[in-house]
Amino acid sequence: MFKISDRIRVGAVLRNLSLSGIKLAGQRSSTNTKDLENKLKDLEDDPAALQKAIDDGTIDVLLTNEAYTETYQLPTVLALGGALKLPVVGTLLAADYQIPFSNNAKGSFHVGLEQPILNLIFLRVGGYTTDDEFCLTAGLGGKLGPLLLDLAAVQGKERSGYFLTGGLKF
Repeated sequence: MFKISDRIRVGAVLRNLSLSGIKLAGQRSSTNTKDLENKLKDLEDDPAALQKAIDDGTIDVLLTNEAYTETYQLPTVLALGGALKLPVVGTLLAADYQIPFSNNAKGSFHVGLEQPILNLIFLRVGGYTTDDEFCLTAGLGGKLGPLLLDLAAVQGKERSGYFLTGGLKF
């Protein structure tokens, strides 16, 4: 963050600049559709045998396990934003726009407000955009010397969550 004045700051952050990907490895299941098609073709001329096979449960969707390896890279994001601290009450207003460096990802706008109480407790409310919706956020933070504790909640149509974070500032 660059300090423009005692009350105004602006900044830019480049996140997730990946030097290598995260390797995901394991097993995954897939449907063997060719085997299923062959079983159905064998029985298509005999409806009674097909019905019996269905009733007996011998025609099933066959799953095969296969080794799976994928390299995943966190998307690199440029965040541009600013903050304004209101005089007297100390309320902090902040906003940023995150620009992903990915062909199919959309940008995201974040806005928030933080109200300190005795510089020990911090009430927060805000929101951010996703692909098709605006998600609301709320939080409560505490700071006692070097100890930090934050509780946050996110609520949207498709997503919600609760987060607890602790920290030690030195």
